[in-house]
This record gives sequence, structure tokens and C-alpha cells, in this order.
Amino acid sequence: FFIFCIYFIRYSLTEAVNTINFYLSFILLSVYWTLKNYFCRKLCADFFRAGQTGEYMCGLRRIRLFSTCYYLLFIVSLPLTYWLIWRNLLIDGSYYGMIWLIMDGPGGRHTAGNRKGEFIMDLKISEEAGEFLQKYQPSDLNLYERFTFRHIRQEEAEQAAAVEIACFPPNEACTREMMLERIAKAPELFLVAEDRHTGRIAGFLSGLSTNETSFRDEFFMNADLYEPDGRNIMLLGLDVLPEYRGQGLARELMYKYLCRERENNRHIVLLTCLPAKINMYKKMGFRDEGISNSTWGGEQWHEMSCVINR
Repeated sequence: FFIFCIYFIRYSLTEAVNTINFYLSFILLSVYWTLKNYFCRKLCADFFRAGQTGEYMCGLRRIRLFSTCYYLLFIVSLPLTYWLIWRNLLIDGSYYGMIWLIMDGPGGRHTAGNRKGEFIMDLKISEEAGEFLQKYQPSDLNLYERFTFRHIRQEEAEQAAAVEIACFPPNEACTREMMLERIAKAPELFLVAEDRHTGRIAGFLSGLSTNETSFRDEFFMNADLYEPDGRNIMLLGLDVLPEYRGQGLARELMYKYLCRERENNRHIVLLTCLPAKINMYKKMGFRDEGISNSTWGGEQWHEMSCVINR
């Protein structure tokens, strides 16, 4: 009941029920072993009364051995599970999550450097990301008539740099050189919304793939950190020109980007944002991981994560 309450308060009713399923399986097994021990002891008693002392002792030893092993496993699992909950490992909370941990180890976990060693295990797509990807509907059904969504082209590098400067204050915007280098290195990690009527970029979302699991400012400045086969994505800018805002374009860019990178077998998407934007990104499937290590532009940023694949 205590574990159920922890999961219900901290996560959701679904996670709480999944966790209880894990313990119910232990309870049912305990009942099974108790009944089996009872009837086996009765059988041993019959052997003893019949004078078959050897069979009695052999049966008794087997009962004690199996019972001891089983109850030791049950006792060890309790502190182990409490520890996993405390370290935020059992996000899924079900028995197959425990099996995954025992068989594969915690190598697939994501460490958020700003959360003092807490972990998010990649047992499944995060609840927030799953809800966003499954229930998302464009706010304007004419978006696809007005915009084309595609990779960026090399000849659009200067235009993208101009969009960046128009969208962010000087202390937060990436420089022209940073943008040109990023487009030269990883154009496939840009998603552009092109205005069909003017042929110009209305907005874009950009990032770099990596196997690192914590955001740092060097990703803005050094495109050489790009790892083509990296499992994670560091999002470096969601840019929408002022005249195109308020139409759902940013959400559409994020939705299409997450879907695309999920198909590319990426694992976690990370970004940093100012406190005023936290709720916006939560609605896009991200989870607030607290204060980031980033000090880009002299600001205090929050790190947001979105698990999109196992």
C-alpha cells in the first residue's frame, strides 16, 4: 500500500497499478509456496509415521531449501525496489522493468546532470511524449497548405542565420558562424517550415545528435560534437518569425521533428528553456528536469527531456 501511494502521488494511477502487479505476483507465489509446504509437510509426516525416515528427511530438506531461496529473493527484492524508487529508476514500475534491469543493467539510463544523480530509465516512451505524439492535432488544418516541412538546404544557411537573429535577443542567439557550421555539418537535423507563397523560411527547429546525456553550452558553439549515429538529440533552437507566431507552427515543427527522430531510432531529446517557456514545452511532451548546467547568454535555464524510444 505504501509503494502504491508513492507511485500514485509521484507518477500516475497507471504506474501505481503496474507496480502493484509486480507485488501481487510475489504474493500469489507466496500463497502457492505456503500451500505446497503445508501439503508436503503432511506427506513427509505420513512417511515418518510409516517408518520411512530417509524419505522424510530428504523431503524436509528440499522443502527448507526451496522455501529459504524463495523467501530470500522476496526479502531482497523489497529494499532493492525501495532503492530503485528512491533513485527514480522504476519509472515503469512493472515486473518486466525489474527483469530489464537485472538482465541488461542500467546502461540505457539517462543521467540529468542537474538532478544530482537521479536517473530516467529508457523502459518505454515517456508518458508525456506518448500523450503528445498520440493525441496531437494541428491547431490549424491549413498549415500544410501554407507551409512545406523539409530539411534545410545549404544555400539557405544565411537566411537561417537571419531568422535566428530575429527570433532571439543578442545574448541568446547563435552567431552567424555557429549557424553556418551547424548547417554544413548536420543539415538533416534541421526541420524547416517554408512559406509556400513566398518561398522563404518561416521557422525551423535544429539540433545535433550525440551519445551524451546531459546538455552543455558547447553544443551551441561546436558542431564537431555532432555524432551522426548518436542516440540522443540536443535541440539548439526552435525559431519562428514573429509574423508567423500564434498559428501552431512551433507545435507542428516539434511534432514532426519528434516523429522523424523516433523513426530514426533516437532515444532522448533534450533542450534548455527559460522558466517562462516550461509549460509550453511540457505541452509538447517534455519533462522538466530542473536547473540546467547551461549558462548560455548569462541566463538560468531549465533542462527539458523527452523520451521517444527505448
